[in-house]
Amino acid sequence: SDRSLSPITQAVRDFYTLYPYPHLTEDLIGFRAGACLQYIRHVLWPWRSDLKGLKMLDAGCGTGATAVAAALHNPEIEITSLDLSPTSIDRARALAAEKGVEARIRFLNMPIENVEQVGEKFDYINCVGVLHHLERPDDGLRALAGCLQDDGGMFLMLYGTHGRAE
Repeated sequence: SDRSLSPITQAVRDFYTLYPYPHLTEDLIGFRAGACLQYIRHVLWPWRSDLKGLKMLDAGCGTGATAVAAALHNPEIEITSLDLSPTSIDRARALAAEKGVEARIRFLNMPIENVEQVGEKFDYINCVGVLHHLERPDDGLRALAGCLQDDGGMFLMLYGTHGRAE
């Protein structure tokens, strides 16, 4: 038990440490909406001809499907992935190694609320199915917004009335 974490954050970490999510399959890695960076480039940065040098943060990366998909399809970007669950981070690292992209993804085991400790600004933040788990979701969103470049963008998804409906 980590006394620096709130009881809710500790419970979420413990749950996802026991039950890493998502369960990885090839089709899950093959299509991840948050990893469709050519489309995202078209929407957020239509003036960019490519994504060279783009810094991506996968906040709450789980078992790494989105980060690995982004790395596979966009070798010119820099990716940082963080998650509260050490088990999920271990699985994400293993997936990245299996797919040959482990050198291009930095994995961090930390709460989203502490993302400022990374000390970087990101062009693009992917945060899917995470903020609603926080004791204070607004704090998590503020922390993410605080590390977003001025012309950056975020892909967010929260669970709602209909479960995983985006």
